[in-house]
Amino acid sequence: MPINQFLAGSLTSVLLANPANLPPPAPLVTLSDRFGWIDASRSAPPPGHAAQPLRAEERRSSVWANQLAANARSVSALKAGWDGPGSVAISPEILARAMFYVDSALKDAASDLIAPRLVPGGDGSLQIEWHTRRGELELDLDTDGAMSIWVRDHASGAEFDGDGEEAIALFYRWAPWIASRLHHAPHVATPAQMALFEIAV
Repeated sequence: MPINQFLAGSLTSVLLANPANLPPPAPLVTLSDRFGWIDASRSAPPPGHAAQPLRAEERRSSVWANQLAANARSVSALKAGWDGPGSVAISPEILARAMFYVDSALKDAASDLIAPRLVPGGDGSLQIEWHTRRGELELDLDTDGAMSIWVRDHASGAEFDGDGEEAIALFYRWAPWIASRLHHAPHVATPAQMALFEIAV
């Protein structure tokens, strides 16, 4: 006998009214989970779980991501006074901002990348920097939310700098290219193109 519409609605109401009948909520993914700021023993797979071998591309990408995560852990462990009297610890908020910017800039980049360095400042600021054969990039994040950038292209000798929204736009434009190890990676822009880009920003 088919269940009529009223009965189906009643059954749905009964199921929703009893939490025991609902599926468990999906686990939340925290910043610690994403960037490895947790004890490795707590993130081990359950017993009997067969780990799948990583493809070559995933192994390469995990190298730079693991290096960055280790750098972030060391920065997060700094206590007040780490750089002498008056120096302050790096806040979780500014560290999370730095990781977000790096993750966003490199998410669509080639897999064979060089990890940036997270360099803490005694005043609580944090710098994301690369010094590679392609060029140099330094993005400064201040505790008040301000940011500034300096970029140098080794091939052309051109240098760029900016503050605020211009800084983050330059970061997203240059970071994937400077971080890439691939010789055939396309160049971001010529100096003339960058001048037009800066005016547009």
